[in-house]
Amino acid sequence: MRDLAIGLAAATASHAAVPCPLCTCVVPEYETPEEAVMEAFYAADAVFLGEVVEIGTDSGIGCPQVAGCADPDPDPAADPFVARVIVGFRVETSLKGGDDAAPGIDIATHHQGSACGYMFQIGRSYLVYASDRDEDGRLSTNSCTRTRPVENAAFDIEILSR
Repeated sequence: MRDLAIGLAAATASHAAVPCPLCTCVVPEYETPEEAVMEAFYAADAVFLGEVVEIGTDSGIGCPQVAGCADPDPDPAADPFVARVIVGFRVETSLKGGDDAAPGIDIATHHQGSACGYMFQIGRSYLVYASDRDEDGRLSTNSCTRTRPVENAAFDIEILSR
């Protein structure tokens, strides 16, 4: 027992030994899966099916995926926990809040999954639930939403198509 207490004390003294993820999603309980989809739909400012056509930073650096996409020389006054990546979509179907004449939309997300960023990849299609406008008025999404690749969104698409 004494060895266990010493081991726990050593683990808590070392920052590397005790990982602490920043992103924690609070998921409400719903009576039915359909209710979860509809609540996410009503809470979002925009919901659409779209293909990622570009990923980059505010300063124009392009990236093949969100993970690790960041400016090499960020503003030293900027908060690294709000660093964002801009994801450009070709909208295939707008389900809510979109301009049917607009061929695309930019969505912001964080560049790290540990900070709830959604890890989009160029060339993949997604069902996106977006809201929470950033400081530039741009819609954003994160890994706590029902955003997901289209191939994993059949249930949501079926419910939203009714």
